[in-house]
Amino acid sequence: MKFNTEAAPTGALSPRSVRVGDVYPCKGGRGYLKKAWVVLSVREDRTTVISINEEGEIICGETYGTHAFESRDLIGRVEGLEELKFDIQWEPK
Repeated sequence: MKFNTEAAPTGALSPRSVRVGDVYPCKGGRGYLKKAWVVLSVREDRTTVISINEEGEIICGETYGTHAFESRDLIGRVEGLEELKFDIQWEPK
């Protein structure tokens, strides 16, 4: 899985509540370049994101308090992410 990062952000979008598919800029990073966080899940006061690098490759996953994103600039969206479903192929016991 990879995200297309070719189109650079042109500025912050209008603020609103955090949703699946939102893209926020990363701050910092240790040992690797983080470009952005993509929101995968919002549950009560917790938000789970994946970090992507400049090439759109997933480099890690993290969970933060939702409040951490409410003060950040929304720089993009991944449309349809909340609609994705994956079929698990269970291994027999």
